[in-house]
Amino acid sequence: MVIVDTTVWVDYLNGVATPETDWLDEQMARQRLGLLDLMVCEVLQGLSTDRDAASVLRHLRRFEIFETGGTELAVDAARHYRLLRA
Repeated sequence: MVIVDTTVWVDYLNGVATPETDWLDEQMARQRLGLLDLMVCEVLQGLSTDRDAASVLRHLRRFEIFETGGTELAVDAARHYRLLRA
């Protein structure tokens, strides 16, 4: 199991090619990857709309998410962040 950092997920989802995103792309089919619920929050905060956030969340849920404060809390916190930012 490898926990992938927020910055790598953000670059990967934005199509930014780095050695880390190249590694992530190669390893998705080879080994178990995961992230923390706080990382889910951080990734979702950067999105503009609830629709985009829901789409990315569906993608991230394919991986193992480790609870530190709760995935639902992380999703709600990111939604509130986007609402206040708007």
